Amino acid sequence: MPFKLSLNFDSDSEDEDRFDDHPYKAREELGANNKKDYDDFIAKLKNIPKYRKGNKKGSKSLKKYKDCPIKIIKDGKQGASGVLDIQLDKKFLDRETHLINENMFDNSMFANFYFPRLKKYCKEINNYIRRSSKLFPNNFLQIKHCKYCIYTNKNNKDDIKILYKMQNASFNKRNSDNFKDDMEKNIYSSKQLGNLFCQVYYISVVSNKKGLFHNDLKPANIVINKARKNFVYSGLGNIKINIKKGDLIPIFVDYDLISFRKFEMDEGHPASGTSYDFSFFKQKNNKKNNKKYSKLFSDDYLPEFDERINSKKLKLIFKDFVNVE
Repeated sequence: MPFKLSLNFDSDSEDEDRFDDHPYKAREELGANNKKDYDDFIAKLKNIPKYRKGNKKGSKSLKKYKDCPIKIIKDGKQGASGVLDIQLDKKFLDRETHLINENMFDNSMFANFYFPRLKKYCKEINNYIRRSSKLFPNNFLQIKHCKYCIYTNKNNKDDIKILYKMQNASFNKRNSDNFKDDMEKNIYSSKQLGNLFCQVYYISVVSNKKGLFHNDLKPANIVINKARKNFVYSGLGNIKINIKKGDLIPIFVDYDLISFRKFEMDEGHPASGTSYDFSFFKQKNNKKNNKKYSKLFSDDYLPEFDERINSKKLKLIFKDFVNVE
């Protein structure tokens, strides 16, 4: 990880002896250390010259830092790491992301995930989108104008938001419902649902195989729309899925927890131990659907490890729902 704690807890360390009689002391000092690192990072941002067009002394890679607009988004959707402002008449939506809050300073996730992600947010999210879009150009959203801004939080202290514009997944739809909302309204036929589940499976397995992990792939983080052109899914052995213009397709959204490898249980990532993306999708899916489409949600039929996939068997399962070759 790009960020390492300055405290040393090796067996020969004086720090370890110092905490023997005070089991909560280590946590308190770890939190204090994290808070200082965060405050130092804010101070560094505040001292960076503002980037202006034509100003060679400005920091072009860090864009422009300014006071954040203070507003309450009445029509937005609140998530774990930010607010998405829904404006369906726009091609791109205004998005603000909050990756740090005070109760995280005492948590190892601050050092292992949130702080490193904060420092490289725009670079890492764009890298994930770029690589994912090469595999599946119709199923991931683009972002632009990614920048930091500093604002005063409710405790009257400086804090950071990351502002950017995210491509509008809803396009010309009249609402911004996600896949979870859609399923609760029962707006899809059985075959349409099976078709969409097959697509989510295909995209997930190929992406994970290529070292691209969404880490929060649940129906609420998928938006369903219609394909704007004919295209073909490829990358899973010799199995291909043909999509025609107007067919329903899943679009993966919310990339705040992405990673470029799978995390084990004790690695200090919010997605540690959640396994592969399709397994997480199955856990978060409607239990009735899991039972109704048992073959699509069984590891015996749709394994997530590429080396276990039997192309002939997979085609037999897919053919009832998608145009497979």
